[in-house]
Amino acid sequence: MLSHDKLGDKVIIIPRGESMKKNFEPRFVIMLPGQTVTWINRDTVSHALTSGEPDGLISGKIFNTGLIPAEESDRVTIRSNIGIIPYFYSVHPSERGTIVVILLTTAL
Repeated sequence: MLSHDKLGDKVIIIPRGESMKKNFEPRFVIMLPGQTVTWINRDTVSHALTSGEPDGLISGKIFNTGLIPAEESDRVTIRSNIGIIPYFYSVHPSERGTIVVILLTTAL
């Protein structure tokens, strides 16, 4: 069974050369409502991360980090209900990640 401790705040690395790899580390995280995700930019260029799909009408409704300069970070508290939150790098929309928000119950 998953515990709240194992689903603590998350750190996602934007690795050096991200524009070439199209991957975040990790690319997929599981969180609870109210937890915080921090993106650390280890790349040599700035990155801006936006919730939603690049071609979707609701892009940026949950979060939009703005530019995260090289070797800096930004944090977002996920306040949404349970569900899947895709996100992407707005300059290179093929660079994507996914946040899955779940709700834990103590009894089944």
